[in-house]
Amino acid sequence: MTIKHYLACILVLLAWTGPALAVESGPNIYWLYDDEAKGPFLDDLDRFLRAHEDEPFTRKDSDSPAKISGGYRMNFGFQWASTDDLHWKNANTEITGNNFRYLWGEKRYNTFNPDIYDSFDLSIDIEPEAQWSAHMDLIVDPWAFVGETEKVNVRSGWGAEIDLDLPYWSNTGRTRDIVVRSNTGDTINIPAIQVRDSDTEPTNVTSGWGDRYFIPAMHVKREFRPIKNLWLDWNFAEDSRIRVFPYLDNAYAFTSDDPIGLSNNHIYWEASPWISFWTRGVEYSALGWEPGFWTADTAEGRQGERLRLLRGIHLTSETERTSLETMAASSVSPWNEYENMNNIAYAGRFKAYVTDLLTMGSTYTARTGMTDDDVESLEQACALDWSLDVSPEVRAETEVAYSYRGTDTDSVHRSSNWGEAFAARLHYGKEFESGRTGYKFAFTYMADDFEPPLATYGNTSNDQSWADHIEFTERSEEDKKIKIGDGISPNRSVFSIGNTTSLFDGKFEILSDYRQAHTANIGKFREAVFRNEATAVVSDFTTCKSLALVHKNPPNKDNELAFVFGGGVKCRLNDQIAAYGIYERANKYPYWPEASSDWFRMDPMPPYPFFNMYKLKFTFEPYKDLIFEYNHCRNGFKFATGVDDNINYDGIELRWKLYEGLSTQFTYKYSRVMEVNELLAVGTENFMGHHNIYSETNWEIWKGKYLRVQFGDLGRFITRYQIDPDSSTERSSIQHDVLDTQEIIRIALVGTF
Repeated sequence: MTIKHYLACILVLLAWTGPALAVESGPNIYWLYDDEAKGPFLDDLDRFLRAHEDEPFTRKDSDSPAKISGGYRMNFGFQWASTDDLHWKNANTEITGNNFRYLWGEKRYNTFNPDIYDSFDLSIDIEPEAQWSAHMDLIVDPWAFVGETEKVNVRSGWGAEIDLDLPYWSNTGRTRDIVVRSNTGDTINIPAIQVRDSDTEPTNVTSGWGDRYFIPAMHVKREFRPIKNLWLDWNFAEDSRIRVFPYLDNAYAFTSDDPIGLSNNHIYWEASPWISFWTRGVEYSALGWEPGFWTADTAEGRQGERLRLLRGIHLTSETERTSLETMAASSVSPWNEYENMNNIAYAGRFKAYVTDLLTMGSTYTARTGMTDDDVESLEQACALDWSLDVSPEVRAETEVAYSYRGTDTDSVHRSSNWGEAFAARLHYGKEFESGRTGYKFAFTYMADDFEPPLATYGNTSNDQSWADHIEFTERSEEDKKIKIGDGISPNRSVFSIGNTTSLFDGKFEILSDYRQAHTANIGKFREAVFRNEATAVVSDFTTCKSLALVHKNPPNKDNELAFVFGGGVKCRLNDQIAAYGIYERANKYPYWPEASSDWFRMDPMPPYPFFNMYKLKFTFEPYKDLIFEYNHCRNGFKFATGVDDNINYDGIELRWKLYEGLSTQFTYKYSRVMEVNELLAVGTENFMGHHNIYSETNWEIWKGKYLRVQFGDLGRFITRYQIDPDSSTERSSIQHDVLDTQEIIRIALVGTF
């Protein structure tokens, strides 16, 4: 064995020491907590273990107008079967999730983000006086070091040409994988190319038409872009503010509150429409003219945040009877020159409180796409809306909107279209002695050509995949808002009715929802979805849940009539034992990963057979802060994949908080999934088993400063710095992107100040 293998073994022992001791000597550790224990050794040990409770320094009071805070992370990892065994920088959030890599990638079912990087974060807030303030977020991490290759022209073996200038980022030490088009219209997938000594490695690629290209070595020009947010606020009047921002994260983009949501309508984990960028139209020799189009941003930073930023101005103003909010901005990529503008977006909303009961509003959004200062796209949307409080319990609102889209306005290939939309809502809410109830009736019409420039409706129209199952996981507020889709999208008219009822101080809750959608032009049936969920807190120790879901699609379509019925019980038998069980019967088949390939369908033809799914979780805490957990899932649908926690698997987990500030975890999971690649290649259905071992130890050296040692990986969402045995997070909800044990060790020192 080499030195690096000895080092790896030592690190594994460090990561696994906690769980081993927890099993063998758990009953005998309480002398550590005994306040009466004395002796030099115990006194020294006590001071050592309690160091995390004290700040390493005492802050001094200051009247300075500047407030500074931040954090840091020092990280390295060791990985077997890798070209470079020792890593100090290897991270990429884009490789996880429901994408092609899960089926076709190099690691396939074991796609995960190594998440190895160093970083330093600094936030500065300055408020010299009440009227003025400023804010800056500075983040120095590998994503702050970007670059772009020199521009080269590459000719294929068949004589086609492509112009290449590849974006580079330091987190992987490679260029980004991109898709380009040749002058004939052929599609070429350019992979991530390794960069060494500021030059890319020569690479051969094959196009979609079978043409071959040789990409020579290209020099990378690097840049340093650490600023993520920078703005200056001027409060020029009471409840009125102007914000000028040279850099702004898309999370701060202006979101309108009109019923249709003309500005920034999207799911929170999607890129905001505000940061889309314009791609000009091209004349291809083989395919002819392809109009210009808007491209959603895909570049993600260390936590999935979008790297494309905004620059512009934001105004908010309120009076007793009116409110106004406007924003104008242009998005900029880390690989763009800051002074170059590819797009400009604008949105404004004005509301007038006509009476105490009636409110009138207007919304306007616009976006232009440009190339070399030539305007090639102009999109606009405008709307009027009204809101009337009919009674203390009833509120009605309605909106009428129009959109205009004109593309390639400076060429002979001009095109334009108008579209319209209409929405009406009726809200009813009533509180009474035993609880409260609320109803929402809604009708929305969107024409096929209604295309507001700063709103997307694709993902907000559908239920989330995890909403098709019973779960006892406590979801975030962001997830709760998007759990149920509204069915709204262009070329649809949608009627929906929803009810939420809470009784007996929240001990009994009901959620019911029904929506039906038709095409906007001829009224052809599109879908109908009915849902009913109930939660009953029977006692302080028992909670019951039920789910009934019916999803009807048009005849001769996949899953023409799909059902999900289920129930679950969660019990805490005593202070040591807790468990829950879930049973579901369904014929609603998840569409992933079949959707990864248009020509591949694993499901049988309708009508679909029903299958059963059983889930069990058992938690046992024999001693203080020593927790044993067993998870089981038996799914009759063998094609269930590792992108959620509904695959066939069994898992055991030990968590032990040895001392305040020192905790450890050990996890083993055995899962079974269908080998999709083998099924595609030879037609054999191989239901293969996979073993995964994971271990993690955390030591809080000082308050808010942690040393973390990890072995292996379970999948996405393994980002916490500290294990809290009392956390409400259900670890069985971790999505199993990783099915097999990964031979990787990661050590990180993280902290805040």
